[in-house]
Amino acid sequence: MNKDTSNHFLDKVLDEKRQRVLTQLVGVVDGWYLAGGTALALQIGHRISYDFDFFTQEEIDQTFRRKVIQCFGKGLRFTMDAKEQLTFFTPEQVKITFAVIPFAPIKPLVRISGIIAESIDDIAADKAFTVGRRGAFRDYVDLFFLLAGHTLLSTVITDAQKKYESMFDEKLFLEQLDYLDDITDLSIEFIDKEIPKEVVQEFLHDQVRAYLKEKNAAF
Repeated sequence: MNKDTSNHFLDKVLDEKRQRVLTQLVGVVDGWYLAGGTALALQIGHRISYDFDFFTQEEIDQTFRRKVIQCFGKGLRFTMDAKEQLTFFTPEQVKITFAVIPFAPIKPLVRISGIIAESIDDIAADKAFTVGRRGAFRDYVDLFFLLAGHTLLSTVITDAQKKYESMFDEKLFLEQLDYLDDITDLSIEFIDKEIPKEVVQEFLHDQVRAYLKEKNAAF
């Protein structure tokens, strides 16, 4: 695991109540790692995020459930309460999910502001898997920023294949990555300037075309 790093994106990515929740979670999430858009935003500072998604490969037991209730009090509102997933809203209406997944991280975890999180590479692989199954606009935006300055499409695909094995379909992922016409919910709060859907779409289209051209040239 990489060493703990102070996070200069924290104030931009999370509002005050979510920062308080993050501080509370430090004492709860031993054995869990933060993933998804919030984990990514805390590392690259591209958009505001609202929910916390934590993953593990271990089963959720009653001890952990009691620990969560002790941390946040009895004002929790559970929307999912099972051995594989806990999803609830805190008394301040912050959504938190703890989910058991079979896909372990393939890169070293990082520690940010006292919380263990997935690496940028792992999150990129997760986003590719999600987009391959038709993700939301935020997933495309996340991949836009990742490919614009943090990784290569070939690396994302290689990592997704390694992490998800036969569950990841490269062809389907590329088709979905190159098609945003039916995505209508564009509600995202960017930290800097807003990136229009057309810009995201054109950039991802070019990425797919360049990847396929390079791949075909290798044969």
